[in-house]
Amino acid sequence: MSDVRSAWSVLGAGALAVAVAVAALLPGTGSFALWNGVATTDAGAVTAATVSVRETIAPPLDVVYDSGRTTATGGVLVTNTGSVTTSVSTLATLSPDSSAPLAAAVSVLAWPTASTASCTASAVAPSTAYSATWASAAGLPLTGTLDPGASSGLCIRTSMNVASASGIASGSAVTVAITTTVKAGTTWSSTATADVRQSFSDDLAPSAPTALTASPAASSTDAVALSWAASTDNVGVVGYDVYRNGTAAPIGSTSSTTFTDDGAAPGTAYTYSVVARDAVGLTSPPAIVVIEPSAADPATSSPTPAR
Repeated sequence: MSDVRSAWSVLGAGALAVAVAVAALLPGTGSFALWNGVATTDAGAVTAATVSVRETIAPPLDVVYDSGRTTATGGVLVTNTGSVTTSVSTLATLSPDSSAPLAAAVSVLAWPTASTASCTASAVAPSTAYSATWASAAGLPLTGTLDPGASSGLCIRTSMNVASASGIASGSAVTVAITTTVKAGTTWSSTATADVRQSFSDDLAPSAPTALTASPAASSTDAVALSWAASTDNVGVVGYDVYRNGTAAPIGSTSSTTFTDDGAAPGTAYTYSVVARDAVGLTSPPAIVVIEPSAADPATSSPTPAR
């Protein structure tokens, strides 16, 4: 008969994970020591083996994407810390609370490497590199067999087009579990997991409105109607603030590209400025138009840089 003993655990410290499974295989004849420690007669020779794996991510892939950081390159190193040759496979799995829009926007390239020291920002990914997004990534190209004490590496490069992030809220994040499984035979296996966390911070302001014009409003001879061409933003413009004569606070806000100032007085010079605003409160340079009381039509000007 045989007695099989197994135990495994995952130890996490940053991006380091270790898992161990221990198997003790006893001969089919004779008696043996039970788990309660009560000894019986000699069982003869005992063959023992360990199935274990260590996974390290270095350089780390954790990053906050913004206009100054749009890529991250790191390495996954897997080491067979057991005593038998094993097969190895690696998966990428999104956590349930990950942002779906961000996961779909982050591109992933992965390729095998003999040493993760080569996984640098300047490393050139081969044309055969695995390509996906975090939303579609599954089995990573770290497969094969590992002898006891041997290691296998994988370079991973992620990138995001921050300038085109429509629908992705600032502060969105994804957590990806990189899980390696080693197997010996059909029964014994061990896993190690390390997490990668990436997020997005919007730091790009909208463009200035263009073609700002002012004219008498149809509703009243005292009112001034303003209109302009829409601003653009990497995530999206949520509104426009309208200022008159340099007031500290806007005289009004709108989500459209028109605004009517019903508080204007006839025969008065006015300077209007319109500023675009995004979801995190970043504002564009102003577009400015000046109304002279003696002018039949208000004068317009190009957007003026913010100060």
